Amino acid sequence: MDISLGSLFDTNFMPHAACLRTPSLVWIHAAADGLISLAYFLIPVALLQLARRRSDVPFQWMLFLFAIFIVSCGATHVLDVITLWTPIYRFQALSKIVTAMASLATATLFIRSVPKFAAMPSLSQWEHANQILKAEITQRAGAERALTSLTAELEDRVKSRTAELKETNARLRELTSALDLAHGFIRGQDGTVTFWCHGSEELYGWTKEEAIGRNAHQLLKTKFPAAPADIESELERRGAWQGELTHTTKTGTRILVATHWAIQQGSAGQTSVVEINNDISDRLRADEISRELAAIVDSSNDAIVSTDLNGTIKSWNRSAESLLGYSAAEMVGNSIEQLIPPRLRQDQRRISTLVAAGSGAQRYESVRLAKEGREIPVAVTVSPIRNSANVVVGTSNSIHDISAIKAQKDAVRLLEEQLQQAQKMETIGRLAGGIAHDFNNLLTVINGYAQILLARFEKDDGVKTIVENILGSGQRAARLTSQLLAFSRKQVLQPKVLNTNALLESMKPMLKRLIREDMEIVWRLQDSSGCIMIDPLQMEQVIMNLAINARDAMPDGGLFTIETSAKRLDESYCRLHPYVTPGEYAVIELTDTGHGISPEIIKRVFDPFFTTKELGSGTGLGLATVYGIIKQSGGHIDVSSEVGFGSRFCVHLPKVGEDGIACEEEEAIAVEVKGNETILLVEDDQGVREIAAGILRGAGFRLLEAADSPEAILVAEQHRGEIDLLLTDIVMPKLNGRELAKALARVRSDMKVLFMSGYPENAITEDGVLEAGVNLLPKPFSPGELLRKVRFVLSTSKKAKTILVLDDEEAIGTLFAETLTAAGYDASSCRDAKAAITLMKQRAIDLFITDLVMPDQEGIETISIMRKKYPDVPILAISGYGGEYLRVAHLLGASGTLEKPVDLGALCNKVKSIIGE
Repeated sequence: MDISLGSLFDTNFMPHAACLRTPSLVWIHAAADGLISLAYFLIPVALLQLARRRSDVPFQWMLFLFAIFIVSCGATHVLDVITLWTPIYRFQALSKIVTAMASLATATLFIRSVPKFAAMPSLSQWEHANQILKAEITQRAGAERALTSLTAELEDRVKSRTAELKETNARLRELTSALDLAHGFIRGQDGTVTFWCHGSEELYGWTKEEAIGRNAHQLLKTKFPAAPADIESELERRGAWQGELTHTTKTGTRILVATHWAIQQGSAGQTSVVEINNDISDRLRADEISRELAAIVDSSNDAIVSTDLNGTIKSWNRSAESLLGYSAAEMVGNSIEQLIPPRLRQDQRRISTLVAAGSGAQRYESVRLAKEGREIPVAVTVSPIRNSANVVVGTSNSIHDISAIKAQKDAVRLLEEQLQQAQKMETIGRLAGGIAHDFNNLLTVINGYAQILLARFEKDDGVKTIVENILGSGQRAARLTSQLLAFSRKQVLQPKVLNTNALLESMKPMLKRLIREDMEIVWRLQDSSGCIMIDPLQMEQVIMNLAINARDAMPDGGLFTIETSAKRLDESYCRLHPYVTPGEYAVIELTDTGHGISPEIIKRVFDPFFTTKELGSGTGLGLATVYGIIKQSGGHIDVSSEVGFGSRFCVHLPKVGEDGIACEEEEAIAVEVKGNETILLVEDDQGVREIAAGILRGAGFRLLEAADSPEAILVAEQHRGEIDLLLTDIVMPKLNGRELAKALARVRSDMKVLFMSGYPENAITEDGVLEAGVNLLPKPFSPGELLRKVRFVLSTSKKAKTILVLDDEEAIGTLFAETLTAAGYDASSCRDAKAAITLMKQRAIDLFITDLVMPDQEGIETISIMRKKYPDVPILAISGYGGEYLRVAHLLGASGTLEKPVDLGALCNKVKSIIGE
């Protein structure tokens, strides 16, 4: 059936739904089915949009299936509208079958999905979840804002860090460039070089290719100032280390470097060490030179003081501290004029001005003030100090202490004066000694005959008085010649060991009688003064002469002090007194409070015949005699005085280590001496020979006479009998008396010897000291003195001790033997030990003397042999090789020792002490 569009709205058109009796109902069906189908068609569209937008929905397939179902349902309603007017029931049925199948499938699937849908959140849950979601969104928004802020901050930091990195990279590039120019390298912690700069190539000689990859300190042969492990430990602890190392270059040259190490952290976390080295070999040498110069300045014996141009002290060395007493802290910053006396400051300014003006170094003598105010004589050298531009910026003052030089000059002047004085005294002494010799011969004759004549006059008449006057004058002349000999140190001394204090104590009564009542003697005797070796009579004369001199210096009375002490005279004292030997001395000081002595007179006080007393009040030989006795006794006398305050005479005499007192004189023998012994008289002065012969013959002695030594030897040879005594002058032509005695002793060993002389010199003395065992009769002598001395010598009949001297030097052995023979011993000598042992077998020996250094057999060995074979024979060991040899000899049994060169007087004294005489 044809249906047109227009017919659809025709009220007369009534399709198969004629059952619907009214048309409006048909249109209602048509409209309703149309709206339903429209709705069905719109729903799938919405579902498809939902599926597209919510692609995450897990049951999206249900939406697609439901959309198909809804479309099918809508299609059926569309067909229902169509079938109202066109009967297409078959198509409609087919459509409904499809719709039914879609519905069943949808229903089935939907029923199976109900649990899932039931599990879906409810609306409240969705709201709660929505609230949570909103909170999370809010938090996320805050986090996004914070993240945005952090991102901005990080961007700012990145920008800042980027700028820093750029700056660091720029500095690193500069550092790398500088490092490449410096003497440096970079190494790993294991020491392997990773970077070797151009400066290191120049310094060490190895190229980068040669150095990189090698151990740095093995390559450079580094010498470390400490253990490498300790240095690495400090480097790790502090991040840096600096010090000085010794490196070896490629050419083998060793250099000293100042090094600085720093740890560098790499971007990958690795650690490196940057080493920068500076060659300081030249600087070190310069520093060493500077230190040496500073040390030289500081250790200089001269005070060295530097100043600026204003005179302000800038430096002060140790010698300046020692010399001037100020420390550097006290003087640096002060003016140098503080050291200069005000009267000399203008000179210092003038000289400093000259030096500053470029005149060069200025040298002059001046004085400087020490801290305690003492003025020190100095030699000053002021030199300019210049800067690098050669401009004078200050002065260097070298101050040399010339106190010693001035003292030395004074000492030289004093020595010259003393030498002149000594030469003058020696010349006068020789003249006086020569005069005394002739005078003593004349006085022996004059006084001798005067005494003979005087003995013949029994009554006191004019002639006897004349003779007495002649004798008195002769005796005064004899005392005068004795004083001359004392001054000239030619008199013979017979020294004894004296206790200084005991000697002075024994003189107290005599000194009290000697001084006046208006004088007071003060005694200050110290036990330490000890003992001296001197002729007691001569020492008494010294004290008496000095006491008389003090008495005459105090006409109105005063105080006279005698004081003893001990003192050691050292080398410095002896340099000023060249005739004095260093050692321990007993000191006797005699001080008065008299009128004193002027400097002009004090230089001449010891001159003979010089006196300030009135004519006839003195001979001028008193102090000259004192001078001669002290000098001859090995001592020294000083005098000091100040006009108006008195004088002090200080006597120094060598101390000896033995206790002693003044010895008694030899026992007096009666004047009426008689004898019948034979005497050989030898005297070249005929007058002396005749009077001596007359005196001896008158006493009963038998006389043989000779005018000189050759004649005496001839007389002795021709005389067949005994000669008991040789009485001989000492000073004679050809052979002197001592040589004559030695010559006759070879054939007449039992003959005694008595020497006589008015001028013995050293013929029978050692430095004027009478040798042990030697007998002397000084001229002039009286008849009684001659007879007493002859009888004394003839009465000493003790047998001489036998001494054997062993020395390979024949001259020394002979000298010792002759000296001991002259001293009264039976002495002989030999040159080798075998001869000495042979002689010991042949004769008894009382003393054996041996040198310790011998060519064939050492003296030490000889002593050992002698000790075994002759244990009772004392041995005296002598050596010039010092104390060690002598100590060994003493340990081996030597009774005594002497060190060469041997003093002959000391030899006799040592022999005497060993033998026990």
